[in-house]
Amino acid sequence: MQDGQLAPGAKLPSARDVQAQYGIANSTAQNALRVLKEEGPIYFVQDRGVFVRQLSPRAQFLKRYHEGLEEATAQYRADEDAHRQVKHFVWDGLTEAWRQQGPDTPLITQW
Repeated sequence: MQDGQLAPGAKLPSARDVQAQYGIANSTAQNALRVLKEEGPIYFVQDRGVFVRQLSPRAQFLKRYHEGLEEATAQYRADEDAHRQVKHFVWDGLTEAWRQQGPDTPLITQW
């Protein structure tokens, strides 16, 4: 539901169907549906089934915000990796140049 695979209004399997599909106790399946109903992402319609609820504007905002944070975090990590690779490339090049010039050449000891 949260990742958008189940659209608002989509019908969910019954507790009995979940029980059969996953080989769990019917009470476990019913409890799972009850918890989801209490948390808000689903609702029950008597004699019709269980359905996915439309996200509130606040929940939609929080979902987009969370997705944005995940994207920014991934980009930060990629940038950090690139920076680390450049740093090692430069440092390795300086170290090799120093080795070729001999031990009397001053070596940069801090980056």
